[in-house]
Amino acid sequence: MEINKLIWDTNFFGFSIGKLNIERNKEIFNIEDFLKKAKKYKLVYVFSDTDLSDFSKLNLVDEKVLFHKEIENKIIDSEIIDYNVKKHDYNQLLNLA
Repeated sequence: MEINKLIWDTNFFGFSIGKLNIERNKEIFNIEDFLKKAKKYKLVYVFSDTDLSDFSKLNLVDEKVLFHKEIENKIIDSEIIDYNVKKHDYNQLLNLA
């Protein structure tokens, strides 16, 4: 188990931040080993495919959820065109946005 220091996050937030990836069935998560290695960080992101809720010393603060929707009827509009800097007015596009 290796915690990787996140340089950009550490510099931006002003304290040491690390990241740990745990892949399903690749390694067994050892809470004591993790806590020992995490002492040099103020924050460690733990990304895991497996449920770690049994470890009471960890606080779940975010969970990634993906949503998707199938689109059945695709409408093709011949009046929709790509923006071309040589043909179109940028300010008009900016005002539309």
